[in-house]
Amino acid sequence: MSRKYLLSFCILFLFTRHVFGQTVPLEIANKFFSTYNNVGPSNAIDSLFTTNVYAADFKKEVDALKNKIQENLSSIGKFTGYQLLETKSAGKDLILLVFIAKHERLPLIFKMLFYKPLDKWEIQDLSFDNNVDEVLREAK
Repeated sequence: MSRKYLLSFCILFLFTRHVFGQTVPLEIANKFFSTYNNVGPSNAIDSLFTTNVYAADFKKEVDALKNKIQENLSSIGKFTGYQLLETKSAGKDLILLVFIAKHERLPLIFKMLFYKPLDKWEIQDLSFDNNVDEVLREAK
């Protein structure tokens, strides 16, 4: 009898993995910060933009973003962690995630805009700055 329940559970598990197995924006962002910490910001940005099939169309902007963060590394110190500050959505297919990336000297605020045009989430826009005051003023 327990074998029957085990088989039922396995079938249910496989079904839910298929239905809910889609990588969601928060998982993509967590992977970004893991890569940011372990391999570096430039690789993290490259990895993040692999979710967008049109990334080659705005390669110059992505390279500029990578250069900008590379220039700031010496003044912000070593990465020490991150925290989700805010989630905003417009409908079910557009999500903005705002994170604080903690560094030894200064925090950075990352804004990641995700869009799901069909069945997969992709990064639409990534920005960062060290204007923590603005984030605090916008907080409710």
